[in-house]
Amino acid sequence: MNKNILGEAVFDKVTAEEILEKLALAEGYRDEILHCSDVKVCFSFLDKITEIFSKILEIKESSAVELKKNRLFLQAECAVYSIFNVREDYKKYNSLEKATYRLEFETFPIIEIIIATFTYFNFAALEKSSEEEFWNPETGKAKDLWRNRYIAESIKTGEYKYELSIMVVAFNKWEMTKQCVESLLKWMPADINYELILVNHGSTDGVKTYFESVKPTKQIDIKINSCSIVQCLDKVIEGRYFLSISNDVIMTPNAVENMLRACKEDPKIGFIVPTTPNVSGNQAINIGEYKTADELDVLAAKNNVYNPLKHEERVSLCNPLSFLPTAVYFDPDVYAGGKIYRMDEHKYSFPDDLLSMSVRRKGYKVILQKDAFCHHIGSATLRTETTAQEMNESVKRYVQGAKKYKRYYGIDPWAIGKCFTGSHLIAMLDTIENFGFDGKINVLGINCGLGSDPLKIKDIYKEYKGNTDVHVTNFTNFSRFETDLKTVSERAVYAEDLMALLKAETPESYHHVVMEIPANKEYHTQEFIDQCFDLLTYCGSLFIWCVEDYDEDNECKSNYNAYPFHAIVKK
Repeated sequence: MNKNILGEAVFDKVTAEEILEKLALAEGYRDEILHCSDVKVCFSFLDKITEIFSKILEIKESSAVELKKNRLFLQAECAVYSIFNVREDYKKYNSLEKATYRLEFETFPIIEIIIATFTYFNFAALEKSSEEEFWNPETGKAKDLWRNRYIAESIKTGEYKYELSIMVVAFNKWEMTKQCVESLLKWMPADINYELILVNHGSTDGVKTYFESVKPTKQIDIKINSCSIVQCLDKVIEGRYFLSISNDVIMTPNAVENMLRACKEDPKIGFIVPTTPNVSGNQAINIGEYKTADELDVLAAKNNVYNPLKHEERVSLCNPLSFLPTAVYFDPDVYAGGKIYRMDEHKYSFPDDLLSMSVRRKGYKVILQKDAFCHHIGSATLRTETTAQEMNESVKRYVQGAKKYKRYYGIDPWAIGKCFTGSHLIAMLDTIENFGFDGKINVLGINCGLGSDPLKIKDIYKEYKGNTDVHVTNFTNFSRFETDLKTVSERAVYAEDLMALLKAETPESYHHVVMEIPANKEYHTQEFIDQCFDLLTYCGSLFIWCVEDYDEDNECKSNYNAYPFHAIVKK
């Protein structure tokens, strides 16, 4: 049995080439069908595509046991189901235009993603060298296989069909989905040219019927949930900006226009997430207590007053909602949609961390927008009852996924400095309130991992003191963090000898120094701390977080299990 580098069973070379040839033939009918004005000719092409996928499904019967589970066969069922929907649309509306609309924005995107995933798993992922070449942004096939043809053309011309593309994806829970969509439509500004894309991702309840009643710009019905076909959605977006909403979110007044305005006013923003409750990463804010939708609307309206000082730069964000410029999102260096397949399974691939990292490494900012509060029910979109054994298995898969992530991208998605902790925030706020400075502020981070704590000081000054003249420097003796520290610092330096680096700095040059170091390392000494004090201005503060020791992979054992956090002021 042939297997790729991800350990997945794949077809032998001859069979794989035959399948890919069939898939390419099906995709090749796209232009002929979409430009066809004759119903009989159009449906004759559809018959040919249906026959192609029927033959692919026949391969399943003669395949080995492991291959019978291959995602290709589930994806083929989704393609056949989409063609069935096309025929039903024609019967229902007696309109070739409506039928070809679904073909353009459902059937052919599904076929294109089948080709992309099949090419990756059965050809590119056979060995490390071919896989690396596949993902090369300049020469690899991935950039073409996952590209959005509409956005690619818009980037060339500067003209977009819509100002904003909004997508809501639902897997069952139609009543919750209805609440989400209705709140969106209620608070959608009338002056925004937008498209609404509603996606039924394998639902078996009333989601499909409800979506049809809404009459969205585009409705996409995917037959089977979780068969790696969902990335077809990224091929249908036509807006300059893209808002993706989980169906367990309730939208609020001014949230959409505030995110749109932020992106328009700051071209360096590449990824926005509004504040919500029930989300990880210290992304929640307190707007007051609410129990009803009306109470939520009142409190959110008071909070959602546009204020750039409340746009907090982050290292990484969890995204029940995402707002992005499509030119950034679909840049081959940024686009996370295709890259998650390197992780083998979407659920364990850390797509939010991957997107945040890719945006930063391309030179854009990741922003938590505190003047755009929405309600997030939390863990409801895919929530099912799980046994203790299933939970343990899930944890194991996440650990395996984290190792794959680190192997591909150089850092652990759970690395120290991914996010600050609540104890840090309290200490920093209290210290800066009582001993803060005006004018230009210099902050130094020492071994702060990905750099969230020094960055948090910068945002505290911005939000609470209105001071945007804050400059962050980071020193690290872990080379893997240097690339990402440069994305959130004015200056980032890797050096094996941190003491020598500190001694080379100008005395009394920093207002705040943050140390995040293992308690048993040799530089956690009085001499090292004295050297840090030497760099502080009068009334400057030293924040010390003694983290647990590092494991055999030189990775911190825990991001959050820390000894007491100390804030010491130089007097």
